[in-house]
Amino acid sequence: MLKVFSARACAFPLIDAAKEFERLNKVKIQIDVCNRGCVKQYSEVMSDQDKQAEKAGQPETFLQEISRGENYDLVIGSAEYLLDDGEYMGLVLPEMRKTIGYRRSALIVPKGNPKKIKTLEDCANPGVSIGISLIDCLKGLWEDICGKAMLIEPIRKNITLHVNGCIHLVDSVAAGKVDVAFGWNTFNELSSDLEVVEIEEKYQVFRGTSIAALKFIKDKKLGNEFIEYLTSGQGLEYYRKHGWVIPDKKGV
Repeated sequence: MLKVFSARACAFPLIDAAKEFERLNKVKIQIDVCNRGCVKQYSEVMSDQDKQAEKAGQPETFLQEISRGENYDLVIGSAEYLLDDGEYMGLVLPEMRKTIGYRRSALIVPKGNPKKIKTLEDCANPGVSIGISLIDCLKGLWEDICGKAMLIEPIRKNITLHVNGCIHLVDSVAAGKVDVAFGWNTFNELSSDLEVVEIEEKYQVFRGTSIAALKFIKDKKLGNEFIEYLTSGQGLEYYRKHGWVIPDKKGV
């Protein structure tokens, strides 16, 4: 058996691929998604005193949750820098790490797109409220995108919601707490109450989804087999089906 820890928003293709791997190899793949308080709000135009009180209960990060125990063999990382940090912390085995595919940055809006957000420039309009995540795969994404357009300051002025993680961000958009947020093209699977608005190609950012072995892995042979399955052939097709960008050998 292999135990795999996955970022919540990356779990859909993993679950599909794992079922097929189990069928082909007669082996159990147990998948756990992040169960920390990753939907707990961090700040929403709070006072400094309120922010300090809230910070005391701030959820742990993706890597912190993994490091708490020795239960997992493999990890699915929602951004490459997270596994870089994992290598530095001694959690991730660099020789057993591979990139599966990429997610493309996008704007996410409530269903019906009430503010009629169609472009990145629209996010700088007066009266538009924007949400961002402070941790994990979305950390700093808004700056990477807006920096390409030289729109950091006008868009930053409209950021009214700061949350911990993509699930809370998705829930906030779906509930209409903000007009728009920075996310990934695959987020339409996370809620039927939001829509994905594509960003102009020259401003798009791609981040990798990767799989790696953890230092706790018990069966490296089986672990390598599953890694190879996810990063080639049919395994990749499950990710493509769920919206991941899978480049050919020469690039996209």
